[in-house]
Amino acid sequence: MPSLPAMLGFAMPNAISFQIALGPPLVLMARHWGASSFYIGAIAALVPLLTMTQLYMAPRVEYLGFKRVMLAGWTGRIVTLILTAALPFCSGFLSRRFQLEALFAFMFLFNLLRGLATASWMPWVKELVPERWRGRYLSAEQVVVNISSALTLFGCGWVLGDDPGDFQFGFLFIVSFVAGMTSLYFLKRIDCPPPLEGAPTLEPVRRWVNRVWRVKPFRRLIRLNMLWTFALGAWGTFTVVYLRDGLHFPERIILYMSASSTLGALLSAWVWGLMADRFGSRPVMALTSRLILLTALCWLLLTLGLIPPAVGTVLILYILLGMGTSGFGVAINQYSLNNAPAGFPVLALSLFAATSSFSSALSPFLWGALLDLLAPVRPRVGPLLLHQYVWFYALIALMIVASKHLIRQLPDHKAAATHIVLYHMITDYPLRTLYAVQGMLTGRTRREGPPTRG
Repeated sequence: MPSLPAMLGFAMPNAISFQIALGPPLVLMARHWGASSFYIGAIAALVPLLTMTQLYMAPRVEYLGFKRVMLAGWTGRIVTLILTAALPFCSGFLSRRFQLEALFAFMFLFNLLRGLATASWMPWVKELVPERWRGRYLSAEQVVVNISSALTLFGCGWVLGDDPGDFQFGFLFIVSFVAGMTSLYFLKRIDCPPPLEGAPTLEPVRRWVNRVWRVKPFRRLIRLNMLWTFALGAWGTFTVVYLRDGLHFPERIILYMSASSTLGALLSAWVWGLMADRFGSRPVMALTSRLILLTALCWLLLTLGLIPPAVGTVLILYILLGMGTSGFGVAINQYSLNNAPAGFPVLALSLFAATSSFSSALSPFLWGALLDLLAPVRPRVGPLLLHQYVWFYALIALMIVASKHLIRQLPDHKAAATHIVLYHMITDYPLRTLYAVQGMLTGRTRREGPPTRG
């Protein structure tokens, strides 16, 4: 894959830019300006909601060219970042209300351009990466993205400190702008197949959506992905709010703990990719859903006060969440690439992304509204206080349980039994790693066998 260095090079600065522009720094800046939970949910929902514009672009990208569409969208995104970076420096003469309104408008434009452009990304990856390597490519991309995200969040925590002001937030968005410019450099160097000749067949969206929906395995995948993204779509956003307002952790510590989730992804992403390529996507989804269910239950116990909210405890939960979401993301994206209907893969992948985005868009809106609604309702059951975040994690856990039934319905001819995959993860691959390290230290490989006596 000659374009692999450029693809991974693009992923690194893009992750840095994205993590600042749409991650915890954005949430903390909006909260610093007095934003409500509903506003936080609404601005978080812009990312998935406007990704649905892929439905408009999907029939056109093969004719316009994958690279051309991505370059146009990413260039426009960068312009909105410099406008956003100017807002914190204008606090002396702009009201907080105006800043929040302008921030929402700029983020709307940012995500609109992103949504239109990303219609070409997964079909582009499908063209460049052979099927037998897709799990490993997706896991390598996860590693690069998570390293970049971790370093970004640690850097953001250092810049913001314990009591951040507008200058610190403005500086971070300038960094996001510079990283976005760097991502364009690598994007231009990725190989791209030539666009199709002629004009696209622009049938009504409803008609081609129905064609994709009639493919039963892909329909099941879409249902699973919608439930999953709704359940987890607001987890990160409102966990940040809970740590800040409920447990009164300082912003710097929150960002450090958010970054620790990438450590879990780094520890496991490559193994998840190997497992998915060797044993199929479905058992990896089954394993990682159980891991995330365990994490949700631990957060539930923490909100009930049954687990102490120590920094170390929260760090472990973030690491487990990173391991689970990384593995599930690798597996479900690999499944979508390998099982997109042969006659119309671009349309199928766009519908997969758009429906996922619709569910993700609803998630922070509805969770934010629910948390605001439940905020004054704080009943007690014995010594346990049932505040709004108890219900938040309890409902997420129930949705993950429901998703396990949908995972079992997915056809996967490569799928091995889940316990076999777990066995290889616990025994086979750690032993291979140890043998590889031993070989590097002793200068021989396993195939050479034990040394003979003279």
